[in-house]
Amino acid sequence: MDSSKRKFLALSGLTVASTLYGSEKDEVNNITVKKSKSNNALIPVTTKPRVVILGGGWSGLSIAKTITSLSPQADVVLVEKRHEFISCPVSNLWLVDKVNLDYITHDYLQAARNYNYTYFNATAIGVDKKNRILKTSEGDIAFDYLALSPGIDYDYSRWTNDVSLISRLKQEYPAGFIPGSEHLTLKNKIHNFKGGNFILTVPGGNYRCLPAPYERACVIADYFKQKKLKAKVIILDENNAVTIKKKGFMSAFDNLYSDYIEYVPNSTIESIDLDNKIVTTEMDEFKFDDASFYPRVRGAKIIETMGFPKDAKDMLEGHINPITYEVIGEKDIFIA
Repeated sequence: MDSSKRKFLALSGLTVASTLYGSEKDEVNNITVKKSKSNNALIPVTTKPRVVILGGGWSGLSIAKTITSLSPQADVVLVEKRHEFISCPVSNLWLVDKVNLDYITHDYLQAARNYNYTYFNATAIGVDKKNRILKTSEGDIAFDYLALSPGIDYDYSRWTNDVSLISRLKQEYPAGFIPGSEHLTLKNKIHNFKGGNFILTVPGGNYRCLPAPYERACVIADYFKQKKLKAKVIILDENNAVTIKKKGFMSAFDNLYSDYIEYVPNSTIESIDLDNKIVTTEMDEFKFDDASFYPRVRGAKIIETMGFPKDAKDMLEGHINPITYEVIGEKDIFIA
């Protein structure tokens, strides 16, 4: 490559870099590009007290709606990485075609217009506590109050620390409790199932939506029953009994779906062999033809990144005052 082409490419690269990152002196080519003075997000400046809400799930949306309704003098910004809201509640019915996708999918922009707040599509990457700034993939947002509602993350560590296995579990056998692609994958599994054993797991500890795994087992069993499949839903429950509404669920297992559901409590998983499709618990081995593995849950990792979690035995949930939801030691920062 001749020198003129090299100089052109260098200049082109620096022009792009100047747009993205600001100024630097290139001593080799003797070129200076101007540096941006700010990494502020593209949100209008306000003189009102600004409340920034991270997370557009049920909690975050409820907080945004409530604040704008009760405190119209506040400037409210909802930061959410997804482009549309997909509800986890009611999604079990969608899995078996009892409701359509439109019923559980909603528009963040419409909600923001309805309740007079700003929806900002970005991923949070950290917080500057001293200067009261939420750092996101789309720039910095100054706040007077910060409410964190980022949801959950999965914790596979009680099953395995093998990164390759964890990756396969997430991609091939997703839990289906974080809305979006997981639900689409699970629905395809159910509708394409030809027969055999379909394993569902119920995690121990406090997990998202206590009745949902049992309810899901029932709707899947009902779907298999309607299709007259030679199939069984095996529920491997880490708990010693159904955690909520026990009488109703056990009645469904034993009466409505006795030929289609096998409920196994005290099922602490020791290993999962995806190649041979075998789950080993403390008491037994279970072969499966397909599955959805719901591991234990933990507080969202962004809470840990920001330095606000309890320790691991408390599932890395937010370290908050349980009455006010304010982070211990941090004024006007809340986790809900």
